[in-house]
Amino acid sequence: GDGRGGGAERQYFRSQTCLPVDRDDMDYDSDDDVDDEWQIQQAEQLLNDFVDVTAKEKAFMCMWNRFVHRHAILADFQVPAACEEFARLHGAELAQRGLRDELVFHLLGMWDFNLLTKDQIAACITMMDSPDAAAAAA
Repeated sequence: GDGRGGGAERQYFRSQTCLPVDRDDMDYDSDDDVDDEWQIQQAEQLLNDFVDVTAKEKAFMCMWNRFVHRHAILADFQVPAACEEFARLHGAELAQRGLRDELVFHLLGMWDFNLLTKDQIAACITMMDSPDAAAAAA
């Protein structure tokens, strides 16, 4: 023999939880199932637990975090386009919910970290305030 056929069968384990894999589930790894909504809700609950943040700031950050979760920003150079897209998609909702200033403060924070230029901030604000953004959300 080749030494591989022995009497004992090999035991396999899940990649993330290290739980044993049942013989019937060898072709399926439940660790690959990710409940995005659950993760988002958990993050929002943690955000809502902050006491030194206003309700408007929390509402804005929930919107921003959901956007970033769906539109992965993997590098600094992607930040300006992502901010413009966020302003275009959510500008009207931000205005309706009174969260316009929160976006502006967020953009200024990104400017502080050299992620945006003043021209890119102006473009985002223009995008958010444009009638096209309002029409898209209606």
